[in-house]
Amino acid sequence: MHLGSSKASVVAADVATPMGSSHEMHLDNSRGSASSADIVSGVRNPVELTLAFRSRGLKLTPQRQLLFKLLHENTTHPTADSLFAVATDQMPGISLRTVYQTLNDLTEMGELQSFDFDGSATRFDPNIDAHHHVVCRICAQVADVYVGGTADLRLDGLEGFVVDRSDIVFHGVCAACAVSAAHPNDFPPPSEHPTQGDAR
Repeated sequence: MHLGSSKASVVAADVATPMGSSHEMHLDNSRGSASSADIVSGVRNPVELTLAFRSRGLKLTPQRQLLFKLLHENTTHPTADSLFAVATDQMPGISLRTVYQTLNDLTEMGELQSFDFDGSATRFDPNIDAHHHVVCRICAQVADVYVGGTADLRLDGLEGFVVDRSDIVFHGVCAACAVSAAHPNDFPPPSEHPTQGDAR
C-alpha cells in the first residue's frame, strides 16, 4: 500500500527528461513552478559496488560488473528485460537470471529502488534520494521529480497506521509525445520514438 500516491493528469514541457540525462524535475507545491536540478544521490560507482559485494560475500563476476556500469548514472528507470538487452549487446551470453539476481541484490542492499507503475514490469531506479515520479501515459517513459511540501501533508483516517514511505506518481504526457500529438507529420514514426526502459 503506497500512501500519498496521486494520479494527476499533467502536461509539462520538461517533465520527461531526455533519455540518459542526469537532470530531474523539481516541483514546488507552494508556487506550482518547476526547475531542473542534478541528481543528488545515485547508485555507487562500479568500484564501490564491487567492494560492497565483496564485503557481503556475494558472488562477483564480469557480468555483474558490467551491470554495475550500466546502472551507474542511469536515469531511464530500466526494467530487467531492457537492461538485459543492452547487456547482451556488450556481453553476449549473459543470462537474464544474472540480471534479475543482481538487481534484487542491489535493491536489498539499498543501492536501487524498485517501482511498479500501473501493473507494468518492475522498474529499477538508481536514484535513492527521496523523490517521486512522472509517467507518460503514451510512451510509458518515467522520470524523477522532487515535490516540495510533502512533509506538511495531513493524512486523515490513519489512526494507528505508521507511514514509512509515500510514492506520488503524476500521470500525463511527456514533451516528445505532446509534440507528436500536436504535429504528427513532423514527428518520427513510432518505431523511432524513445521506448520505455531503454537503459542506454
